[in-house]
Amino acid sequence: MQDHLTAADDSGYLSHYARLQEVETEEGRLQRWLDNRVTSGSYRKVMLDPIEFLHSDDVQPDSVQLSGLQQQEVDGFKASLDQQMLKSISRLIEVVPQPGGDVLRFKPAITGVSVMSEPVNSYQAIPVDAVIGGATDGDNAALGRVLVISLEGKLQDSQSGQLLGEMLLKDIVYRGETDQDTANKLKVLMQTWTQEAGETLLEIL
Repeated sequence: MQDHLTAADDSGYLSHYARLQEVETEEGRLQRWLDNRVTSGSYRKVMLDPIEFLHSDDVQPDSVQLSGLQQQEVDGFKASLDQQMLKSISRLIEVVPQPGGDVLRFKPAITGVSVMSEPVNSYQAIPVDAVIGGATDGDNAALGRVLVISLEGKLQDSQSGQLLGEMLLKDIVYRGETDQDTANKLKVLMQTWTQEAGETLLEIL
């Protein structure tokens, strides 16, 4: 993993970032920690939470003014992403709506969108809603920048809520010529992540 991708690691969503370990994947950007009980065969099904869009403490959603059409775009994308996640995971593992003794709960969240200026390693966090809705300001829209995106997930016992695993996926999206181009690239990346999340759950269960 490239060093500059570590800037958005600690969003506060996960409990123990230090114990995450690199896992070999095609992209090489997956880190995770698993309790031994997850891989013991005790869990055979998955309860899937909707994907959250979280903001860091220094990024206030209220500071981003989305028009009605932009908010519809964001809401529609959230719904589409949830459907894609459900489709990808249910194709590989049985997804159930209720807790159970053999049910693992997966709680995913998009936790980091950081703008990086090249070649200087300086970062500016922005809400993911702003990127999808196209509400970035003129400075953020400058070419020659990249977005560092983070997807984090918690694995819990569906009945007790005990934490059994954590994962962090990270990648970069190069800005397009327009905000809409950038938003489209972000959507493609997140759709790829839903497939990777399903394959990861299949591998460990």
